[in-house]
Amino acid sequence: MRAARIEGSAEFAEALGFVIRNLRWDAEEDLSKIVGDIAARRMVSSTREFAAWQKQAARNFAENLAEYFTEEQPLIAGRIAIADFTADIDRLRDDVARLEKRLQRLA
Repeated sequence: MRAARIEGSAEFAEALGFVIRNLRWDAEEDLSKIVGDIAARRMVSSTREFAAWQKQAARNFAENLAEYFTEEQPLIAGRIAIADFTADIDRLRDDVARLEKRLQRLA
């Protein structure tokens, strides 16, 4: 599309661009000419279900890995642990600052 150049009416060019951007291939229609309507419908829906299953399986695998590395074999810190650690660091910084001020008063 980057190499395409349209001359003429801007409205026509915009309408054509809209059609091209929203154009989707109807695989079920083309497949139905070869194997029939019912078989094409089942093949396309099975393919969609399989793709959704793969996506969900990949998501579950990633979540399980994250849980394993945070809970079972703690190689990765969890969000709560990181938040607690930063709160402890802030508290320690404040305590050290107060201690320094006390030492300056005593000196």
